[in-house]
Amino acid sequence: MKKVLTVFLHILLFPALLGVVLWFNWDVIYNQTKNYGIFPYVGLIVAALCCIVYYIVYAIVTRKRKNAPTKKTKSRQTKKLCATIAIMMCGLWMVVDIVLPDILSDLTSSTVYYEDLTDDWNTRFSVNKQLLNDFVELSYNAGVLPKVETTDEDGNPTYMNDEDAIAYYQSKGIKENLPELSENEYYQNIDTLFTIQFQNMDAKGYSAFRHPWIDFATSDRLTIPCIIHLLLDDMPINQEKVKKLKEEPYVKTETKVVDGEEVTEVTEVMFVVCDKNTKEIRLENVSWSVLDMLGEDTSVMDLATLDVELLQNKTILGMLIKPAELIFERLSNILESEDLLNYRIVVKLSTGGEVYPDMKTVLTLGTMDEVRGVMGYQNMAWLDSNGLLYAVASVFSLRYIFLIFAAYGVLINILIGLCRGAGKEEKEERRILENLPTRRIATKIPEDDTYPKVSGPNAVIRENYYGSQYIK
Repeated sequence: MKKVLTVFLHILLFPALLGVVLWFNWDVIYNQTKNYGIFPYVGLIVAALCCIVYYIVYAIVTRKRKNAPTKKTKSRQTKKLCATIAIMMCGLWMVVDIVLPDILSDLTSSTVYYEDLTDDWNTRFSVNKQLLNDFVELSYNAGVLPKVETTDEDGNPTYMNDEDAIAYYQSKGIKENLPELSENEYYQNIDTLFTIQFQNMDAKGYSAFRHPWIDFATSDRLTIPCIIHLLLDDMPINQEKVKKLKEEPYVKTETKVVDGEEVTEVTEVMFVVCDKNTKEIRLENVSWSVLDMLGEDTSVMDLATLDVELLQNKTILGMLIKPAELIFERLSNILESEDLLNYRIVVKLSTGGEVYPDMKTVLTLGTMDEVRGVMGYQNMAWLDSNGLLYAVASVFSLRYIFLIFAAYGVLINILIGLCRGAGKEEKEERRILENLPTRRIATKIPEDDTYPKVSGPNAVIRENYYGSQYIK
């Protein structure tokens, strides 16, 4: 009975912990393994390693020795096992709390904070999942993911509607070769498509902008001089960013002789685009504006501000403003189609509401992100590190589980120690009772030193043993 209870308590220890961790991470493991391989399992792997370490310590501490363990020895073993669990469960997070915040800040350029993960790691899972879904949707709308063929009720070939087609692509693993891309010479899966798109943004976008202007833009100091510098300054390709992918077909290189040595430099980083008229997918050497990196439009000037008195004539004024909006819209479309402009020009008529009912015609520069099927640089960079972010978030899912389990594990270990101790004492009592003599024949104790002197609480028993002969 004691053995059964001990085994049951062991099941309630680390096997139960692994079950809880798996339950908390099941949705990510089930849905994202096809995309990011082993990364969603990192939290479960950490818990499994703690389990292995504990049972190695358990085997070493409770190993059999020549002398039977005393009650004090068994108590010491239980204390060692309790300390092992406390150190693993709590000590791990003491180290993480000290070391990881600065590392995480450096790795994510201060866009993901340590406190966000500790307090709400589950939201990070949702954000990561949505980033991938958004990229797939934007790519489909931009035409770089083709329409999906299907059949109607009569068996005639047709195409899925846009909503079903997007859901179809989102359900596929990013590394899975898709039949719709089998004839595409550049990429056959979503992962390769993303690699091409992000490499271009990384080499010719964010990392190409001059400091300190890009720092001003990303810290909410996007002033007119800052915009002018970011739009007009030369943006050479960042050679460090593309160093590892010079042999890829979407990177063009040129060999130069510098100081007597041949140096290979990247001259063009290609980007996948879809022709709006022919629907042909091709590679182009596109450029980016700071607005694309930020992923949002910006208003650069108010073309007209109308006070309350002019509102009485707003019908005539509207007749003048609407053609201006159409002219700018058409001009922007022409420049986009001819690749002469890396941002959209938008003219909007807005009102200030009831308190300030002024009407404003605002000149806005819009991003090309949606047109080209990508997100802002920060979201694209997060998506590029999605596997690592899943791994980090899965580790943080262990935080409260481990801290609670520290106290729970100590309690279970004490119960296991009591069961082990009770079992040993029961065996010892049974052995003594089985060997209890039925008759004692007194003998004379020799006067020499054959029988050693005995002292202590068991002196009487031992003296009887040495000084008497027991027979059955």
